Amino acid sequence: MAKTKGSNPLLVVAGLGLLAGLYGVFEALVYRTEATGLGSYVPWGLGVALYLLFLGLSAGGLLVNCLVYILAHGIERFLLGSVSSKVVAHAKCDVLTARKH
Repeated sequence: MAKTKGSNPLLVVAGLGLLAGLYGVFEALVYRTEATGLGSYVPWGLGVALYLLFLGLSAGGLLVNCLVYILAHGIERFLLGSVSSKVVAHAKCDVLTARKH
């Protein structure tokens, strides 16, 4: 990976997101439920539903990331394995590969 001078904009955005998250944790610890208005009149189910929503979104993001990785590196490498695909790619003569069943 090439080193670049200056800051990477993605790292700046990630740092700002981290600071915003830390501020949210601080608010939750100091003010507890006052900021959200959750109490005996407003059900706690909203928080649980949002937690499950974000949990599902993060799992979906992980699956998309895995699919992009597999498709970007080629299905052959995924099926054959990294060692055999490198042998096939760098061989100076014909090579026959076989998968274990």
